[in-house]
Amino acid sequence: MARHTYHTEVEAVHTCQTTSLLSVVPLRILVWLLSFLIPTSSSFAQLPKGTEIPAHPLALRSQAKVAPLPVYPSQSIDKKITGRVVVEVHMNIAGKVSTIKRLETPDPQLTEAVELALKEWTFEPFREMSDRSPIASYGTMIFYFQITNGKPLVIDAGKEALAQKAAQDALTVK
Repeated sequence: MARHTYHTEVEAVHTCQTTSLLSVVPLRILVWLLSFLIPTSSSFAQLPKGTEIPAHPLALRSQAKVAPLPVYPSQSIDKKITGRVVVEVHMNIAGKVSTIKRLETPDPQLTEAVELALKEWTFEPFREMSDRSPIASYGTMIFYFQITNGKPLVIDAGKEALAQKAAQDALTVK
């Protein structure tokens, strides 16, 4: 087999072993033909109706426009119940929470408090790349319930993580 060098349209040089196809068809024509078989990002942009996309917790949290914190239930405070509540939140195309799935909780009352708060949340929906239509999505949200020095505290882990990321980004810009 002989070695041949062909220049593609982007002026990159490709060296390859001659095969029967390459000896007949220049590489740039093969690249052009193969480009029709390779999907582009626009091929993936149009999702079937009703498709939900998974969202990274920080991406989901950053889309929140209205996000009241859960109220620490007084019975949980009296019993000194603390811990982490993890839920999977499904957001419809209108930006409202449609479903909440309990993933982890130290106490059902804490989860109920999270669910009540999340029903009030509104999000800016994620958008299709092609036509900018809204897309339903889902992701994980975490809330910490703590009692510090006798005072109840609810922490939105996503909001805290976004604040830390913003602070780190501000430091790296300098």
